[in-house]
Amino acid sequence: MYVYIFDFGDRIKIGQTIKVSRRMHTIELASGTKVLRQFSLEADSEYERLMHKKLFSYRSIGEYFYYPYEQAVELLKQLVKSKVVEKSDRQEMPLLPTDDYFSRVQRLVAEKNLRDKSNISLKDFLEALDIEASKFFEHRGSKASALEDSVEIAKALGVTVEYLITGETDKPDFGQVVRQLENIIEELKKL
Repeated sequence: MYVYIFDFGDRIKIGQTIKVSRRMHTIELASGTKVLRQFSLEADSEYERLMHKKLFSYRSIGEYFYYPYEQAVELLKQLVKSKVVEKSDRQEMPLLPTDDYFSRVQRLVAEKNLRDKSNISLKDFLEALDIEASKFFEHRGSKASALEDSVEIAKALGVTVEYLITGETDKPDFGQVVRQLENIIEELKKL
């Protein structure tokens, strides 16, 4: 089994296969995009899952990530070299979390970094918006607590508040969404 990293220029794909060249050809045909560079390493399939887990906040769709190719190659080499996945750990590896408000914010910040060729952390991004990072992460399980900061985050990332909260790509009237959120915030403050 091989764990591979394919570089498409604007994003990478991390996967596993028995035959790298055949998999690369299949993906190129399916996507209509040429692989610019590829790296593969003979490794257990758990390393693919671990790479996906470590790069979760850079996830695009499926096995695609907005993450620098060279850094991904080095990360995979380090993980395999250090034998970070032990046989006893293999059955206990957690499943990847589903895409939610918080992971969408993390992914959008990562995409913004690649677009702007910057390297701002999520914590620094939030603090630049005067949002306390610890508060943001403390309430990860509650959407209501995140509503107050959603308008500022959405503006800074160039997406709608609805997209941040629901993941839906329909573009509602932004002014209406802001008014609805302001009403919700007022109701929450009364609680």
